[in-house]
Amino acid sequence: MLHALLRLLRALRLLSRRVRPPPPTVLLVLGGNRERELAAARAILDVESLLAVVVSSGAAERREIFEALESACAESGVPRVPLSAVLTDARAVCTVTNCTTLADDLELCGVSSVVVATARCHCARAAACAALILGSRGIAVAQIVPVDAAGDVSAPESRLRVVRDVVRSLLWVLTGFDLSGLSWVVHPARAKARAATSSLLLELSHALRTPWRPTNKERDRAT
Repeated sequence: MLHALLRLLRALRLLSRRVRPPPPTVLLVLGGNRERELAAARAILDVESLLAVVVSSGAAERREIFEALESACAESGVPRVPLSAVLTDARAVCTVTNCTTLADDLELCGVSSVVVATARCHCARAAACAALILGSRGIAVAQIVPVDAAGDVSAPESRLRVVRDVVRSLLWVLTGFDLSGLSWVVHPARAKARAATSSLLLELSHALRTPWRPTNKERDRAT
C-alpha cells in the first residue's frame, strides 16, 4: 500500500506543474474514430522530440496510419516516419484502459514524457486519466492535442463521466484494478480483441532505440 501511495504522490507532483516535463518521445493517440486517428498521428511531425506514435485501440490499420504520415511528410518536406515508429495496440477498451494498458510498457522503455491526442470533446477526461495513471509511473503529459474529425461529438463530456474515470484511475493506481472486466458486458468486441493482444513492450523499445530524425549536426551539414 505504501508503494501505491508513493506512486500516487509522484503523479500529483507531476500534476502540480512544479516540475517541467522533459521533451516528449511518444505520441499517444486515443482511438475510436478512423479519421481522427489519421489526423492525430500527424502531430508527430509537429514535435521534434517525438520518436514513436502509439494508437490505442483504434479503428485505423497500422498501414493506413503509416501511409497517411508518408503523405504528410512528403507535403511538408520533413523526414519520413518509418513504419517501425508507428505502433497500434488493441488492449484498451475505454479511456482508463487506454492508459493502464500502456503505462508499464512506457515506464519500462524509459519514457518520461508523452503527448496525448484525442477528440476535442474528450480532452478533459483524457487529460485527467493520463495525468494520474501515467504520472504514477513517472511519465508526464507534456501536451494534450485536441483533434476535430467527422463523427466526433462536438459537445464537451459531462463532469460525471470525468469524475467516474478519475475514480477508476485512482483505484488502479492504488490497487491495480481498473474495473475493465466489465468491458465484456459493455464492449464485448473490444474485450475480445484485448484478450488476443500481447504487450507492446518489444516493439516500442525498438522504435525508441531506432533514431530516424536528423541530428543537429546533420541539419547543419544539410544547410
